[in-house]
Amino acid sequence: MSMLACLSNGGGNLALKQMHFGGESFVVNTKSSCQIKVGDGCRIRFWYDKWCGSTCLKDEFPPLFNLSVDKEGSLQQFLARKTNDTDWNFNFRRALYTWELPDVSRLLSLLASAPSLTTGCVDCLVWNPATAGSGPFSASSLYSFSTSLLGPDLTITKFIWCNPLPPKVLFFGWLAWKNRVKTAVFLHNLGILGSNTSPYCIFCKSTPESANHALLHCPFSWSIWSAVLSGWGIQWCIPYSVADLFNWWLSRKLRDFIAKIWRAIPFVVLWSLWKHRNDCVFSNAHPNSVDLWELIKIRLAHWLKASIKDFPFSVSDLVCNWRNIRSFI
Repeated sequence: MSMLACLSNGGGNLALKQMHFGGESFVVNTKSSCQIKVGDGCRIRFWYDKWCGSTCLKDEFPPLFNLSVDKEGSLQQFLARKTNDTDWNFNFRRALYTWELPDVSRLLSLLASAPSLTTGCVDCLVWNPATAGSGPFSASSLYSFSTSLLGPDLTITKFIWCNPLPPKVLFFGWLAWKNRVKTAVFLHNLGILGSNTSPYCIFCKSTPESANHALLHCPFSWSIWSAVLSGWGIQWCIPYSVADLFNWWLSRKLRDFIAKIWRAIPFVVLWSLWKHRNDCVFSNAHPNSVDLWELIKIRLAHWLKASIKDFPFSVSDLVCNWRNIRSFI
């Protein structure tokens, strides 16, 4: 089974590197300091694996590695060829020149302090106790350690992806959170849109269309958010960004199915605003906040009914009696 463990950091800045062990490769966070624990030496490749120090021997001694005819040999095989504690048989393809002998001396000096074999124990990967705890390495321990470094981003990531909505809606919410929505300003900055194309918002036609403007600050978009929240008797101040919107949204603690509705609302609104924007840009539709608000409630009701078992509200409850839903809060 491959030990390739690639993580999604949900927006975190985790530095990853590739490590090798026993002929397999995997990706870990550089801060985790995963290391090899020597057992019987059968799974450790003498030249390739970092079993003796922080660098593999092929990188530390490249001329000697190139001369070896047993590049894939295990540590156990190399040790089996020893005639005594200091006499290593590296199995080079030719006799060494004088200028190559210092490298051999340096290699022998390094091997003198190398970990010894333990008969009956399997070679394995472990965490470095100084930086990442203790115990054997596993995919689950790698995930647990890496997610512990994400902090608030992990909460937002779970908020986005652990939601009973279509993947396309959640993916757009993720793009909005990362400020990667392809607005006019975004495309102008990339050089995709020329100077002859207007960068102004299709809704208000007075402000350059950034993601925060199109999805939050535009008077048209704000009227939609106001309709959503005023219907539940909630007053708020407009957030600066989608990230701020998500943080505020998560700060409200609701219960049961009301919480599921509440957590789904911002993604349906964001996706519907952007889809309506595209209809106006590409299909010559006209901005219509009344129709869009009704469509948002219909989408929310149908998606939740389709994905949540025993959802207690009907489509009519959410579409026609939006204000009454707040009585369950």
